Amino acid sequence: MQGLGAIGCRGVSVTIPHKESIAALLNSVDPIAKQLGAVNCLVPDGRGGWHGTNTDWSGFLIPLQQHFSNGAETALVLGGGGVVRAVLHSCQALGFKRLLLRARNKQKMEALAAWAAALALPLELLPWEEPLTELLPQVDLVVNGTPLGMGEWQQQSPLSEGQLALLPAHALVYDVVYTPRPTRLLREAAARGLACQDGLEMLVQQGAAALKLWTGLGQVPVAAMGKAVEQALAKPRLVP
Repeated sequence: MQGLGAIGCRGVSVTIPHKESIAALLNSVDPIAKQLGAVNCLVPDGRGGWHGTNTDWSGFLIPLQQHFSNGAETALVLGGGGVVRAVLHSCQALGFKRLLLRARNKQKMEALAAWAAALALPLELLPWEEPLTELLPQVDLVVNGTPLGMGEWQQQSPLSEGQLALLPAHALVYDVVYTPRPTRLLREAAARGLACQDGLEMLVQQGAAALKLWTGLGQVPVAAMGKAVEQALAKPRLVP
């Protein structure tokens, strides 16, 4: 970190698995990053060190604001990984009154429950085996925060086609995964006529928020950034 400052680096983007451990190397961390327990963006603090913040939550929030401009009641969040805290924080900021969490890992669920209780988030825990038959018709937003749909799990989905059929027509299905496009979850949700959002916009918007911090600019070329990411993802990957 000292070396980056010495060469005049104006910003650093941090990704997994370093979002939690990086905080120990920083001079300061802002309240949002502390609350989320994760830092993904570093800016020079003017004292030879670094200040940490989190732009993931705002990157996730922006597409939601466009869809839920009139508010919503219930969000179902799937998974217990690092992105879930940012997702839950964003849903609370948007005014969701009921947050349902369904994950495989019981320890992660309990840790998230303790975190949510400290922040007075209206979080309800659901076992992964919960069929959701009675709950899904009440859900306005589904968020996939699991790795199902990417990498070795490309052919899997966190919800079955039968479960997707129970969602109301106005529901939005949001998958934070952005490759492949679309994931199986979004492909099957779209076939049901449901509104869908993948994780590409979140990736671009969190990067745009970071770029503003690094440059001091009030506006950055978000559309051009999105197009560049789409072009990069379209290129074939070299496999060693």
